[in-house]
Formats: sequence, C-alpha cells, structure tokens
Amino acid sequence: MSDRFPERTSCFQGIRLIALTAIISSHLGVSVLGSARDWVSFFFCVSGFLIYYKKGQGEALDNTIQSSVKRGVKYWLSKACTIFPFWWIVLFAEIVLFKEKITFDIIRKLLLLQAFIPMPAGSFGSVWFISAILFCYLLAYPMMYLIKRLSINYLLLLGGCLAVIYLSVIHVGGRLGDYSLWFSYICPIWRLIEFFYGMMICRLLISFSYIKTHSIGAVLFLTILVYLFLIRSGFLDRGSYMFVHLIIIGLLFMFGGPIFNAIFGNAFLWKLSHYFVYVYLVQDITTRLLSSYISTPIIVLLTFAIGVIFGFVFEGSKSIISSIHNCYLTKD
Repeated sequence: MSDRFPERTSCFQGIRLIALTAIISSHLGVSVLGSARDWVSFFFCVSGFLIYYKKGQGEALDNTIQSSVKRGVKYWLSKACTIFPFWWIVLFAEIVLFKEKITFDIIRKLLLLQAFIPMPAGSFGSVWFISAILFCYLLAYPMMYLIKRLSINYLLLLGGCLAVIYLSVIHVGGRLGDYSLWFSYICPIWRLIEFFYGMMICRLLISFSYIKTHSIGAVLFLTILVYLFLIRSGFLDRGSYMFVHLIIIGLLFMFGGPIFNAIFGNAFLWKLSHYFVYVYLVQDITTRLLSSYISTPIIVLLTFAIGVIFGFVFEGSKSIISSIHNCYLTKD
C-alpha cells in the first residue's frame, strides 16, 4: 500500500512513546505530563488510528468477516508470541526476587487476564494495560472490516451510539464503590471503544482529505478549545477526555507538519518505541527494587534502559533460536 500522507503520520509513534513515559511516571507518583488515565486513553486512540492507517487502507483487505477474524487471530498470535514469554520471565523474576507466595491468582497473571476480571481497586497492578492492548489486537482486523465497509453516515451513527454507551456506563460505573475503578476505567471494552474510535477517525480523515484543510483546522481548533474549557471548568469529567484525544490526533494528522515530525518522528524514537512493551512489563520490578534508594526520575530512566536492553536481548535470543530451528528444518 502506498503511503498517501507520510508527512502526517511519522510523529505518532514517537508521541506514543511520550504517552508511555507519562503513564510509567504517573505510576511512580510523578504527573508532570498529566495523569495516567488521560494518557492511557490517548494511547489506545492513537494506536487504533495507526493500525488502521497502516493496515486498513489497502484494497486487498479481507472480503469476508471470517477471513478478517482469521487475520485478527494471526495478528494477535504474532504479538502474543512476543509478549507472553517475556511476561512469564518477568513474573518468575518477581516471584523469586520478592519471595511471593504462589496462589490461585497466578493463573490470572500468567494468562494476562487482569483487565477482564472485576476486582476491587488496588488489585489490578499495571499489567492490565497490556492485557487490554492484546484484546484490541485480537479484534483489530474485524473492526477494520466493519469500518471500511460501512458508509460514512452509518459509521457516524455507530460512533454516536458508542459515545452514548461509553459516557453513560463510565458515569454510572464510577459510583459502584470498590469496583468502580474496573467499571469506569479498567474494563477492556472501554479501551476497545477508544481503539475503535481511533480507527474511525483515521477512516473519516482520509475520506474527507479533499476538503480544504484550513476549514477543517478552524473547526477542530475551535472544538478543542471548547472541550478543554468544559473539562477544566468541571462541566465534563474524565469520560470526555477520549473525545479531546481524538481531536488532537486529527489536528496532528492534518497539521502535524515538519515541526512535529522533526521532534517526534525521528528514527531514534521510532526504534525506541519498538521496545515499549518490554519497558512497561519491567516497571514493577524496577520500582520495587529501586524506589527506596534513588529518585523517581532516575527510576524512570533506568526502567527504560533495562526494558530496552532486556527487549533487545530477548528478541536477539528469539532470532538465534529461530535460525537454528530453520537450519535443522533445511537439513531434514
């Protein structure tokens, strides 16, 4: 597939890395870039946008829902084969280093089901985020199939219905006592909706790319100012942040230009973002080991360094094992 708008998308991968940094920093009690809740929502929105941009524009996209489901499973397996083995190594290291007792809860951790099981606040840990991402990856191709084949009018209608459901349940779920965090924030359905909205915005922006960008820019800029005012004034709460994130993504896509791409789209950030999942998975270990000895900013830097190094070693080991396996197959 040819890239119709290469100058508009090269900054997004680097911005996702900034989002990850903000999430990890917020987990450690440093919210200089904002709360983790805001950045988690942004991360899922921009991830959906990127995957549709990269995978969903081609004319050869699946012709049937069955084939899209098969491609979704294949895509999920390609991610799971990297994430699960590394996570199991990290989990084993946590059990050994911190002498944790092995209980029935180990099954939930091993299978990365943290986002799917309602539990009281404080019981999820940080890895529920990866659990929800894998859920989105599994359904990515079926959602692209749906988005690509719906007319613009029906797509907007579906988006409006999902918005009503999203806001209503988040508002109601926030009043459910000990389980309010799961219903209003952790539940993977809300992450999936954000992921879907990212894909939908990508489809709409590409479809309407022939419209004068100055007109779109004026409307988007005015809308984001109104949303920010309503949120800061307390009229809207955190459930509305997703819509602000979508507007920001639209602005970046239409007007990102050379400045944003020069800052966030350079090769170093692209390469570093490749290891974000490893960085995220090791954060609990680095935090528990180092929080009593060094300051939080240093812990964040060390978490990134350790995650990148471990990720590099892990992927290198996988490549070596795969090469040896292929050699044996060739001989046979």
